[in-house]
Amino acid sequence: MSEVNDIDPRALMDKNRIIGGKTPLLPVGNTYFYYLISIGKFPKPVKIGKRSFWVARDVFSAIQQLSTVEKA
Repeated sequence: MSEVNDIDPRALMDKNRIIGGKTPLLPVGNTYFYYLISIGKFPKPVKIGKRSFWVARDVFSAIQQLSTVEKA
């Protein structure tokens, strides 16, 4: 995951960067992604206009916590 190391932790990421593309950071579907937000396991987005973004640091932290729960 060298690409993750190149991302500034203060950067804003859109949903496609998180769950979309060839190598998603979080390989889940759209519905489950919003479910994780609704139950507080993934951060709420920052709205800029009509678009939603997530702070990279929060995304990485949430993914790390999710992977820790799965291993336990």
